[in-house]
Amino acid sequence: MPLITLITFVSLVVGQSIPATQHAERPTPPTRDPHSPGFVEAKELPDGAVPPADADGNFIIGPTHKPSPEVSPQLDTPNGTVIEFTINSSDSKIYPGIAREPGTFGTVDPENPAKLIVTTSHPAPYARKVAVYVPKRYVPGTVAPFIVGADGPDRLLFSILDALIAAQKLPVMIAISIANGGGDAQGSERGLEYDTMSGRYAEFVESEVLPRVEAAARVKLTKDPDGRATMGASSGAACALSMAWYHPELYHRVLSYSGTFVNQQWPYNPEIPHGAWEFHEHLIPNSPPKPIRIWMEVGDRDFLNPNIMRDGMHDWVVANENMAKALAARGYHYQFVFARNAGHVDRGVREQTLAEALQYIWHGYPAATSAGDMEFSDKPSFTVAGVTDWTAAGGHGSDANLRTSEALARDTRGLAEKSKEAPSHDSSELAQRRNQLQKLLTDKDVAEFHRELGDINEKLNDSLAAEREYERAAQLDPSEQNYFEWATELLLHRAIQPATEVFTKGVKAYPHSERMLVGLGTALHASGLYAQAAEKLCAASDLKPSDATPYLFLGKMVGASSQPLPCAEEKLSRFVSEQPASGVANYYYALALSKRESNSAEDETIKKIESLLDRSIQLDPHFADAYLQLGIVRASRGDLSRSIVSYKKAIAANPDLAEAHFRLAQAYKKIGNSANAQREFQAYEQIQKKEAATIEQQRREVQQFVIVFKDQPQGSATPNP
Repeated sequence: MPLITLITFVSLVVGQSIPATQHAERPTPPTRDPHSPGFVEAKELPDGAVPPADADGNFIIGPTHKPSPEVSPQLDTPNGTVIEFTINSSDSKIYPGIAREPGTFGTVDPENPAKLIVTTSHPAPYARKVAVYVPKRYVPGTVAPFIVGADGPDRLLFSILDALIAAQKLPVMIAISIANGGGDAQGSERGLEYDTMSGRYAEFVESEVLPRVEAAARVKLTKDPDGRATMGASSGAACALSMAWYHPELYHRVLSYSGTFVNQQWPYNPEIPHGAWEFHEHLIPNSPPKPIRIWMEVGDRDFLNPNIMRDGMHDWVVANENMAKALAARGYHYQFVFARNAGHVDRGVREQTLAEALQYIWHGYPAATSAGDMEFSDKPSFTVAGVTDWTAAGGHGSDANLRTSEALARDTRGLAEKSKEAPSHDSSELAQRRNQLQKLLTDKDVAEFHRELGDINEKLNDSLAAEREYERAAQLDPSEQNYFEWATELLLHRAIQPATEVFTKGVKAYPHSERMLVGLGTALHASGLYAQAAEKLCAASDLKPSDATPYLFLGKMVGASSQPLPCAEEKLSRFVSEQPASGVANYYYALALSKRESNSAEDETIKKIESLLDRSIQLDPHFADAYLQLGIVRASRGDLSRSIVSYKKAIAANPDLAEAHFRLAQAYKKIGNSANAQREFQAYEQIQKKEAATIEQQRREVQQFVIVFKDQPQGSATPNP
């Protein structure tokens, strides 16, 4: 929350007045019928059979579970290498370690049966093992797809990968099997890592595990989310889905055994009050489909109310059945297996199905046909099928963030225009040049001609034709320019997910391209992934610290955010160091400081903010936004007379600055000047109406692309995915 907001913190641990209960033995679950009322309709397979590896839908297997042939080592199958290392809690900034006292559990909140109070959890160290499987056919130095698994090491996974990779049924992939941090369920390190509904565990893997994997195993891991999978069992399965759900720019494939899609999150989060039960209760039904392919299994004797909570959200079978319903309703590619004669994370079921499950989640990804055939195809996972009007446009976050995303998309497009000569705006000249280029292309298919055709078609308001020309240019010549032109065209026309995909490939191919990182950050911001967006902008600023472009994009994101953005304060401080005579640099650094949480250094921080804003105004006496922020800071300190002066100067510099009128009206109201307050409120409302009309017109002028994703059923094209 911003520094100027007063916050009251409530401890997650509610004293010692509520006694900790002992963790009782789990009751024996009943056997559930897969044809029970309310369960999904599923195909009953012959005993011993498993579903086809390319089939979506719901299946019933069992009651016997014979291991698949891939489980038994074959003499003629080359075995991969397993490298192990240890991560200590002292090495982690994200998970420094907690533990719950042995023999204790928690107490249900008497006012909320869905909330568990745990008083016996405390900081504690851990050491976790990480096992990395490298297949025999991996070629050192090549970029490989990979799968990340929870509760490792998973020797069964490694053995099955040996067989499937040798048979060319899977790509040559790395497997990373990570042990949990200890304990189980609420109050434990494992519970904190796996049951928390956030992207935190994915961020832990990305920043603290994968770099060590690459160093220890001497491998290169793909950055392409389509070449990354997650897997887990029980709470590890919930974690696997959270990794892809909260970070779809990192993972697209998920494998789950006995997924704990129940209410087991701790500490309690009022924004997601039912923990992983929220996946099928609200998140999947109420969110646009994400590019996730998922395989799930549950046993007929899976858990039912295994602890003291009786909130109606602790039935693993019902939870997984509900997941299948929710995924089907939203058009996901998924396979759900109901296993007869099976318990929670049943070993026999895993040995029977894991080979098929792996093939299912990797369906559509090219299996390597030779030792050097490692790179992911650059064929897109989408097609631009048409255009629609702006009313189909979606968006993420607050109105401020949405408007900022739209402005940043236009700014990103401007980065593509910088390197070009000013094109003609005469429609007849453009049409004539288009005809010339089309004739030239009949003789020779040249990327440069397609790119120029893309520019012309965009000028002629034929955005669909423009996108196809930019894509063709990138296919013929995957240069930095062609990747960037294609991605920015997608972004401009609100095809956010495809734009993110192309920018991601561009960053992979050109990691030192500042504008490619800026574009990826802009696309992530448009997706509502504000923290990840900021990180890309920070990385872009590191490439050439003296260049203002990444800082300007980052500063706009900071201005729209209600929370601190990672690395923003550090990088915008550097912006001031690099360009001390820039009023904008001083202003954006002040904004970043204003997002800090309240703390004991509040007065010193506010003094620093005021100093930066004063400096901005000295450098640019007409800087309306700096006057506005200075007024906000002074009002937060109770200095209404000086805040009024600042607001008036902001309005003098920019009479159409709506927030300045609104803030001035509030200040007048507080000092009892109702007439002036009413006048400023009226001015604010008039400007708001004018701005809304302008924004609506801008949106009408930009066509919205309609997207069809690979393997998506016909008739389900998606605007603004």
